[in-house]
Amino acid sequence: MFVRDRTTQSLTFRALVLLLTLVLGASCDSGSHAPDTRSTRKLFPPSVEQDPRGDPTTDIDVYVDGSESMKGFARATGSNFMRVLTGLLRSAQEAKAQFTLHLYKLASTVSPVPNPLELQSPNFYSGGDTPLADLLVRISKEPAHTAIIITDMVQSERGTDSSTLAGALAQLANQRPQMRLLGYRSHFDGDYFPENRTADWHGTIQLSVSQSLPGSGRPFYILVVAPNEDSMTQVDKFLLSRFPPVHMFNPTERPIIVDRVDLLLDDSKDVPWSIYSHASRDATGKRVESTFLLKKANFESRTILPLGFTVQFKSPIRAGRAGQLSWEVTKATWRKNQFGSATEATIPIEGDLEPNGTRIRVRLTLQNPEPDSWDTYRVKMRAGDANLDVPAWVNDWNTDDDNVVGNGNRTYQLEPLVEAMTIQISEKIVFCEYILAIGRKG
Repeated sequence: MFVRDRTTQSLTFRALVLLLTLVLGASCDSGSHAPDTRSTRKLFPPSVEQDPRGDPTTDIDVYVDGSESMKGFARATGSNFMRVLTGLLRSAQEAKAQFTLHLYKLASTVSPVPNPLELQSPNFYSGGDTPLADLLVRISKEPAHTAIIITDMVQSERGTDSSTLAGALAQLANQRPQMRLLGYRSHFDGDYFPENRTADWHGTIQLSVSQSLPGSGRPFYILVVAPNEDSMTQVDKFLLSRFPPVHMFNPTERPIIVDRVDLLLDDSKDVPWSIYSHASRDATGKRVESTFLLKKANFESRTILPLGFTVQFKSPIRAGRAGQLSWEVTKATWRKNQFGSATEATIPIEGDLEPNGTRIRVRLTLQNPEPDSWDTYRVKMRAGDANLDVPAWVNDWNTDDDNVVGNGNRTYQLEPLVEAMTIQISEKIVFCEYILAIGRKG
């Protein structure tokens, strides 16, 4: 009995000592703990534009370009155009449990097509100008539908320029849809109406283009606009995957992928920062979080924290313009286990593209935190204005002179069209959200 009492007293004493140690330790170090993940994500939730998911749409609107410039695709025997068109419509009919198909003819106006067999006749392709900008505005008014446009992408509507198209794309981009441009080549045998024809000549040129060799064949395109990622995935699964394109451009995809965030030590032997917790990414790979601790309490009031971003380019950055990436910064201070209010912050940011072209060295000039506090920053990264080149294949498929028969395997002013997509959509996408916490002990 006496032994049991002594044992009980000993255990009770140890528990009290342990509890007192934890309490005193917590009180002595109350301000130095880094902000917890839950509090940080509550203050800085993921951007809406980073979450494009939603219920897949059941309505598919298919617009087939019925202008005169498309007739040569229908006249050519065994054309890839007709194979893809009829196959896509057949796939949509087979997947009627997932989709409700709405078929339209795109010419000077948009009109329903009651019988899909009409599309196999050259006579279907006898319409006037195709107002692509007007069609994009129409699509933006049906945000719950997925739109598939099959066309040669020649803007044949008089009075339409790249600024008109850019405005229509901007209106559509505000809804944050998913978008893809798929490029194909096909036999073509028929008349073509040049768009850059001179005032004293308004004739046509005869094109006979074969698809048999790589790089040959007249281009045609499928432009897909889906309301969300799940809708695009479903269209991929049931329709597009059966007809792989020669090339594809995805303006709604992140143009830059951040693989890793490192602390750049340069050649300095007296680095004031240490890694408190290594960088981590969420499931999407778009959100990166890391924490650093200031080792020297008496360090100068302003200092530079060098950070290196290892990147993979999905769209090429214009030469020498890595430092013109766009940064949107918000800051909040963590003190005594809670955040203050978040406010916009202006911090100098410099970036240089390393010679290998896959890594950007970024330097952030940050304010030294107050003792026993953590300054937490959210940095939204975008590609920047006029900072992305169009894909190389677009340059190869583009022509500014469609009066020449030899350019029949190219698309008139394709490059300005894709550049408008890049400027209005790709350059505005947040390709990474970087959450950075900088701490300082008392």
